[in-house]
Amino acid sequence: RPDVAADGVVDLPLATIDCVERSVPVEPLEARGDRLIPVAGGAISGDLVGMTAQGVTIDAHLVGRVQLPLTALAAFVREGESTPERTAAPRFSEVHVKSGSLVVGHLAFEATGLGVSNAGLSAKVAFEQIRGVLFPADAPPARVEDETSCRIELCNGSEIFCTAPELDGAVLRVRIGGTAPVAVPLEHVSRLSFAGGCPARGRRRVLVWSTHSDADEEVKNMLMALREGLPAGWAVDADAALASDDAIARGLQTAGVFVVPEMESFNPRRAPDPGRLGIVLRELLAAGGTVVICSIDGETQEFWENTGLVSLTGLDRIDEDGDDGTFEFVRGHWLGAGVGDSFQGTNGTYAYQTDDEGLRPVAAN
Repeated sequence: RPDVAADGVVDLPLATIDCVERSVPVEPLEARGDRLIPVAGGAISGDLVGMTAQGVTIDAHLVGRVQLPLTALAAFVREGESTPERTAAPRFSEVHVKSGSLVVGHLAFEATGLGVSNAGLSAKVAFEQIRGVLFPADAPPARVEDETSCRIELCNGSEIFCTAPELDGAVLRVRIGGTAPVAVPLEHVSRLSFAGGCPARGRRRVLVWSTHSDADEEVKNMLMALREGLPAGWAVDADAALASDDAIARGLQTAGVFVVPEMESFNPRRAPDPGRLGIVLRELLAAGGTVVICSIDGETQEFWENTGLVSLTGLDRIDEDGDDGTFEFVRGHWLGAGVGDSFQGTNGTYAYQTDDEGLRPVAAN
């Protein structure tokens, strides 16, 4: 019921909405308590209630009890602990103990803790001794049909990636992992956005196309940023041998995200046909996937425009001098989360102009 139409209701299709924010600014609380980390991303903070073969139950601060099936979970982490790094094969669970020990194997759930067994070991770990648990990473994710995906930011600092949002009075009902229902009181939601919710067809793998990029700089830094920034349960791979659109299509059979670092070594003779590559990447996008192209410059502008994914009317180089290199994020855009309202290209960057009405800016100069 907008102020400009006080006597009526305006209905907006979800497909036209980027995000919904509280009309009264809410100061986010610092996330506290244990954390559940779903395979789809995000983290739910609260106090552990219990673990069973059916799933993990947490008393989420300001939300209430939430139970997620094990197949929807990448990790459980105790309060104050960082998410452990996986060291064992993805088919096993890893139980990290506060003493510093690591127990790897298959889980058995008991009233007071976890049993862990493998071919040469059988151990029991009490819940109070657990620092974190990494669940098997090769379990197939729950299938998500063509549903609306969304990202919920809660006032308690939690972040939930989910599907099928439905407003039921003062409660927002969603599903995590495609199956686990969660009810979130609207009064505890600070922001709801409809972008970046779930990877394409549940594929938690990022394919980095490094054929035309500097392996010692752009590719190395990109891999480091992705592996540090993505939640547990994601895989990141770089492949410099993807010279054709067919090879890229095969690589995307198990990936939901396609990332292209700066192509400063671009060689048109070793590049795939842009028209056919465009078809491959549009199929990924249609399945809910994501394509990230970094730093389109003069040499690569024509190539990416010929894919049909990019339409630019101008491209200007901005070097590091004065305020020309300062950019402001469009208020509330989810891609700017954690970066701040403004930023500056350290060594310079590019500014783009376009008449494409289907494109929306993330940051403006």
